[in-house]
This record gives sequence, C-alpha cells and structure tokens, in this order.
Amino acid sequence: MQETKKYSCLIADDEDLALALLKNYIGSIPFLKLEAEFHNGTEVLAYLKKNNVDILFLDIQMPYMGGLELAEAYAKKSAVIITTAYPEHAVKSYALNVLDYLLKPFLPDRFEIAVQRAIDYVEFKLAKEADSDVKNFIYVKTNHRLVKILFDEILYLEARKQYVLVKTITEGYLVLDSMKNFEKSLLPGLFMRVHKSYIVSLKKIQSIGSAELVINGYTIPVSKQYRRVLQSKTV
Repeated sequence: MQETKKYSCLIADDEDLALALLKNYIGSIPFLKLEAEFHNGTEVLAYLKKNNVDILFLDIQMPYMGGLELAEAYAKKSAVIITTAYPEHAVKSYALNVLDYLLKPFLPDRFEIAVQRAIDYVEFKLAKEADSDVKNFIYVKTNHRLVKILFDEILYLEARKQYVLVKTITEGYLVLDSMKNFEKSLLPGLFMRVHKSYIVSLKKIQSIGSAELVINGYTIPVSKQYRRVLQSKTV
C-alpha cells in the first residue's frame, strides 16, 4: 500500500491554549505532520533558516517578531496561514501572499478549508519547480475528511447555496466552499464556467445544444453569455 504523503507544518503563537488547539487540529488530519512549535517570531526565523516547512501557521502578535513580518520573508517559500484575533490586518496579509486568514476562535471545518488551500499551493509550487505541468488534482473537505480528487475524474461542479457539489465519474462530494474559490483552483484549459451555478470539464462534454450540454448523461444548462466561448473551446 502506498504511504500517504505528509505535508510538514510549523505553528507559532504566544498563547499555550492556541498552540494546543492547532496541534489538535493538525493531528486530526492525516496529510499533516507537525515539525515544530514556537512562542515567538525569532525562534521561527532561526528554525526556518535551517529547515524547509510546507505550511506555516503564524499568529500576528508575538514577541520580537510578528506573523506578518515572517510572512513577508517566507510566504513565497512556504504556504502561510495567519491565525489571529485581529481582523484589521487581513488586507495587508493578503498583499504579502498569505494564503488564508483564520480569525480566532475558528472551528475545524474552517481550519481544514485553509489547509486545503495550503496543500494546493504547495503542490502547485512543487510542480512549477519541477518544470512540469501544473498539478492534476485538488483536495476537498467533505464529511469531516480531506479527499484528493483528480481533475480527470471531475465531470462538473454545481453551486448549492453555500455548498458546491463536485460530481465525479463515480460519486459526488458536497463541499462547504464557493464556486469562485473552485474556479481559481481549476485549470482554465480543462474547466469552464457555463452557468452561474455550473463549472464543467471541457473534455467530458458529449454534446452541446442551444441552451444546454450533456456530460456523462447529465444535462447541464448553458447561459447565453458563456455559449459562444464554450463553442469556440470545443470545436
């Protein structure tokens, strides 16, 4: 049996309770491996000068050096997730290439969405560094677990209020996320939005009508605004 790939993590917070919560959340996800924990930013900086870490969970306000200063230095090398009780730094953090901004207290579901984004970033970075094609899968959080789904298995995505149904060849996964976030994660050459509520796999399309298309026997509506572009991509 193939061993599950592990993504290394580092956590930094000056509060012991916050560190304990992060350790518990990380321990519940089989893809993550906690490598180190620290109470201040200078300890983190010293560790990162000698070690590579996939995902950094950083508090903003820590002694000597805060999470935003660390993010400015390391966001291009690692996937950085900010954990803080202060919402006012969110805009600045995203300008520093921070992947997600978790406001305390955050629940496991929200934490796992952030982890999914971090893993997507790590895999994209690895693929780019290897001078290969962009990664061919995403992780989705469903039924309290992270599931790896190959792009080639996806038929379509359907918006269902605050959820998205990811329909694959074999089953469907209901994910608490937005179509906008999925649209950023999927490759535009392989997938396309054809309706406000649908994104489809272009190579899985069987036929296209005047206002709908068929994928694997499923009829998907096509909005007028997307019809011409869709036809040009499938000719």
